[in-house]
Amino acid sequence: VQRQESPFSAKDAISLTEYLLKECRTGNCAVIKVNDSAIVWDLYNLTKLTPNVTMPDTTKKIPTLACPGLWWRVTAIALIISGNSPESIGSTMWKEHPTLRALIKMITSGKFRFPTADCDETDREKMRQGENRLRDIELNIAEQLYYPPKVKEHMTHPDTSFETEQSHHRGSRTSARQREKLERVLARQLKEERAREIADAQIRKQRLKDAQNSIMIWDPKSEARRLRKESIELIRSVDAIFQLSNAFKKCITPDYILGTIGSTSRDGIERAYDWLIPVVSSSPDIINRLPPSASCFLLLRAYGAEGSENSQLLYLSSPLLKHVNESINGDFGHDGARRAVDILFFDLAADEPERRRSSRRVLQESLGKLTVKGNDLPAFASDDFKWLVALTYTKYAPALVSSAIPRLSQALVFERGEVLRAYVMALHYYSGLDMDLQENEHVNLSSILCDLLSARAQICLVTMNRFSDLKTTIIKYVCKDFKSRLVSNSDESISN
Repeated sequence: VQRQESPFSAKDAISLTEYLLKECRTGNCAVIKVNDSAIVWDLYNLTKLTPNVTMPDTTKKIPTLACPGLWWRVTAIALIISGNSPESIGSTMWKEHPTLRALIKMITSGKFRFPTADCDETDREKMRQGENRLRDIELNIAEQLYYPPKVKEHMTHPDTSFETEQSHHRGSRTSARQREKLERVLARQLKEERAREIADAQIRKQRLKDAQNSIMIWDPKSEARRLRKESIELIRSVDAIFQLSNAFKKCITPDYILGTIGSTSRDGIERAYDWLIPVVSSSPDIINRLPPSASCFLLLRAYGAEGSENSQLLYLSSPLLKHVNESINGDFGHDGARRAVDILFFDLAADEPERRRSSRRVLQESLGKLTVKGNDLPAFASDDFKWLVALTYTKYAPALVSSAIPRLSQALVFERGEVLRAYVMALHYYSGLDMDLQENEHVNLSSILCDLLSARAQICLVTMNRFSDLKTTIIKYVCKDFKSRLVSNSDESISN
């Protein structure tokens, strides 16, 4: 391969740039001062190459090619420059350079995988298709330039004219023997030819692969490229030497943490939990850059983990717990408090038992330590269920209790024992509060309990026999509902 004419060797220019940047690594006195992103594109121009093969007239026009080794070295340089100026050059590269954007996500998350950690199934498939499309183009170009398909030669059959002529002078017995011999010779030749074709195809395939690895599509603004094995350690070393991950994590404009998460929806946060929780633990201020809902999603995921992973995540989740507590208590406003309670109580009524357990644990850890006057603490609000009462002492209690009541009512169909008793007694407690409830000013607990008894008679019976206060409360509401129905029927009879 012969590169384009230049007064200075492209390889030497890139090596010199690497040497200068190396002197600016963390801990040295020298610093990087680059303010114009145009230098990045100029560096990529140095990686262009022109094949030194004769192009046939029938060859289709091929896109600009690059030397892969130089291209990835320049990408590492661009990564260093972006980390040194994340607000300006880094922001430009994030928008215009898909491969560099993917590398920034890998460095920020610590997950060096392709597709990147933020991708859902649709995005993963899109990134794979983009990479495969470029690889197919590169393979076709390598074949077109270096190993064009050969015209298949027809196999020459053995000359059988003499044997055929002789067979006329011999008997039919001799003719049959000759035919069998010729068939065996022909079969052997076919077998040998197939073996040669298979061997040639394997050799050609390996040579094509080597030729493909010696070129790549140059355009840095095309689809994100997968890191080559030989380039992974280069990127990791650059990150460690220049502490790029810290630079990207600290940057707020643009916010590379949010960019790496991709989406602050529940699915997006749960995809990021395994790297985001350690990041928040090491830099608690980062949590303030996330919406209140993100803390809830992360905590629910942490409390839902199992085994050693659970212990590690819970140890790292203290800043998240504090953030959720502040959210529910209204430190981030009415909407933040309402959103946090909606998320936690949504899981409280989920079909999956693990999600319900995780939600209870998060609510207990975040609200259980809230100061509640001893005389005002009902009997059902033991240590594990103190949060049910603590919710009424928050800044936006009416709105939060209004959000909690429908979810608690839905959760009754899943729970039993102490949990069932706590939820029923909490609904009874909420119905007696002197509070301007929104959307649920009148909780029809009588109807809820009647439906519960009809659907889960045996479980309710066992739980009522175990807890006398629950038994008394349920009987009270059922009798009340029964009397109201009698009065209603009596009124209808009189009117008729």
